[in-house]
Amino acid sequence: MTTKANLLTHIARMDGSTSEGWYPWTPMPSLTPRFFLEDSPYDSHRMSLGISGDSNCYCFGAWCQHARVQPGKAYRLRVTTRCRGIEDLALHLTPHIVWRRGDLPEEHCAEDAVRYFRCAGESIMGEDTFIAPGNCDGAEVRLLLRYAPDATVWFDDVSLSEVAPPPPRPVRVGTMRFRPVHPATAAEHVQAYGEQIDRLGMTRPDLIVLPEFANTVSLPSSRGIDLWKTAEKIPGPFCEMLMEKARTYGCYICAGILEQEGAFMFNAAVLFDRRGTLVGKQRKVHPYWPEEPMGISPGDRFQVFDTDFGTVGIMICYDSWWPESARLLALKGAELILFPNAGYEEKIL
Repeated sequence: MTTKANLLTHIARMDGSTSEGWYPWTPMPSLTPRFFLEDSPYDSHRMSLGISGDSNCYCFGAWCQHARVQPGKAYRLRVTTRCRGIEDLALHLTPHIVWRRGDLPEEHCAEDAVRYFRCAGESIMGEDTFIAPGNCDGAEVRLLLRYAPDATVWFDDVSLSEVAPPPPRPVRVGTMRFRPVHPATAAEHVQAYGEQIDRLGMTRPDLIVLPEFANTVSLPSSRGIDLWKTAEKIPGPFCEMLMEKARTYGCYICAGILEQEGAFMFNAAVLFDRRGTLVGKQRKVHPYWPEEPMGISPGDRFQVFDTDFGTVGIMICYDSWWPESARLLALKGAELILFPNAGYEEKIL
């Protein structure tokens, strides 16, 4: 065992001063994981901070330490950890900062969580850079384990250090609220949306976002097998137009389409990169009720996609009625959420 003071090697203070050390935290006793200290396998003069789910499926607790920070400055939180029994790091292992404001409860304080993890030999390193809010007067670092009954985690090294602020990443986005005059053929959808992309392409955007059902929205009404026949295999004529426009204007293009795959159809969104290559697709997880009786099947996951300006997630129209949609995308690292939709109550946004 070791005294609390011996754990100060786990966190690098900006001013080199001593600190209050690490302490366990949980919001209520029934959620308490098992906290322990263990000799570090890498340094005989250090101890590792340990935390285990202890067979509690509702476990929610963290090792914590306070640090002094300056509002408006940039800080990098870096953790080196080993773990077992964790299927999803982003869900169960959440190193984060609570930006403290005097004695205010934490629900009135901003928070930032580490989003990026990578393997470093037998360890996993997570790190991220944050800007301290202008109204904070301190930072509480929390090494959180949650909802992982079979997990055991060792934090071998933790640092919070002042760094240069990250450079800005401006992204020029073109969007449209448009549908062809009803009724329109499939070819007329390709032509009409192609013309709208041409208008936006002249402004040299990094990204263009089209609405939901862009390939079918003004087709004559149909359902079941007749609607399935109008859906597009990827890539089909509509996607081929998107690919060509993405190459022409050197931009990413996201569009909602009715997708056909085998005997099924999905409300999907596709994302093409600046070279016209398919980056990925997202299927609507929550079909609005009229869609399901029409024969449209739901997607079963939320995904994120890498672009040259950041990590992008997509949720489609009715997906946004559940906060879990955005939460899952954020936990997976999304920095920007694209939102193709066909009809919406704008007050919800």
